[in-house]
Amino acid sequence: MESDFKKIGFTDLITSCLGVRSLTEVYSYSDIIRTIFYIHAIGGDVLDDVKILQEQLKDHPDMAVCSADTIEYVIQELKQSSRLVVTDKKVTHTINEHAGFNRLITAMCKRSGLLNTTDTYTMDHDGRSVENTKPDNARTYKQTEGYYPVICSVNKLPVYMQNRKGNTPEGYNQLAIIQKAF
Repeated sequence: MESDFKKIGFTDLITSCLGVRSLTEVYSYSDIIRTIFYIHAIGGDVLDDVKILQEQLKDHPDMAVCSADTIEYVIQELKQSSRLVVTDKKVTHTINEHAGFNRLITAMCKRSGLLNTTDTYTMDHDGRSVENTKPDNARTYKQTEGYYPVICSVNKLPVYMQNRKGNTPEGYNQLAIIQKAF
C-alpha cells in the first residue's frame, strides 16, 4: 500500500489540495489521512484501532502513525464552515462542502489511473437521508431528524461530496453540483 501511495505522489497530492500544516506540527495532513487508510486496511472501524496500527508499525522507520486524539484534532482543524442559503419561499438550507477534499478525491482517482480524460464514463448524482440525533440536523422528508448528503460519482468512484441538513432535498441546486463535480 505504501508503494502505491508513493507511486501516485500521495503526500504531494494531499499538500496541493489541503495545504500545509504549521511547521511546528509533528504530523502532516498526509500522515493523518494515511493513518486513517491504514486503520481501515487492518480491519479497524474506530479511531482507537490506531493503537493496533502503532504496535504493528513501531519499528517501521518511514511510518508516522499518530494517536486517535491527533486525528480528531486535525479533522476539526480541516472542518469548513457551513453556508446558509435562503430560498424565495424562505426555506433555509445549510450546505457544507470542502473544496480541498473534493479536489483530492478527484485527483486521487485520476493519479491512480481509475479515471482519465480519454475514456467515456457515467456520472451519477445521489442523495440519501441519514438519520441522526446530532444537534445540528434538520427534519427530513421522511419526518425524521438527520442530514441529506449528496455524492456525485463517476463509474461509482466519488468525485464530489456535499453535506446538507435533512430539510434540503436531493434535487436542490442539482445542476450547480454536477457542474462543480466536473
